[in-house]
Amino acid sequence: HDLAKANADRQRLEPEPVDLVASAQSIIRQLDNQAERAGVKLKMKSDSEVWAEADARAVRQIWQNLLSNAIKYSSKGSLVSVDARAGNMTVALSVRDKGAGMSEHDLERIAQPFQQGGNAKGRAGTGLGLAVVKSFADQMKGKVIIDTAPGEGTRVRVILPKATAEDVTSIEETADVL
Repeated sequence: HDLAKANADRQRLEPEPVDLVASAQSIIRQLDNQAERAGVKLKMKSDSEVWAEADARAVRQIWQNLLSNAIKYSSKGSLVSVDARAGNMTVALSVRDKGAGMSEHDLERIAQPFQQGGNAKGRAGTGLGLAVVKSFADQMKGKVIIDTAPGEGTRVRVILPKATAEDVTSIEETADVL
């Protein structure tokens, strides 16, 4: 359903400067109860702003999918690290869990929409969530990098274009005016 929606929204993504850190913090607050019930701690590592040239709703959806996956596959008492960093031309957001991890085979399967990888806990996997993330990243001229191995946990990074300083400044000036 989400993927169909992602495809329907394809025309309507509106790139603008989005602060990845603020976006993550709001999703972390939203998922806090879910994390607490699972006994998982969500930790935001970045404390400075990181501006992507991206669609705000798509970024929220990416964070939400990555974080709910990470919570779902983490064992009780473990930590999910959330981070955002700026490079020269691009920015990256990342979510890292210490969960079951995935095999090469799982990774190939989740690249196909609507297929769910199995995982070490025997629960149906993160397939759809990651397919949606990948679809949004592609639409925003970004890419998804997944580092994972069975028993090693999973780190998903989404690389996005960096917003220009001028764009960010104009947003801040507008905020002052309003």
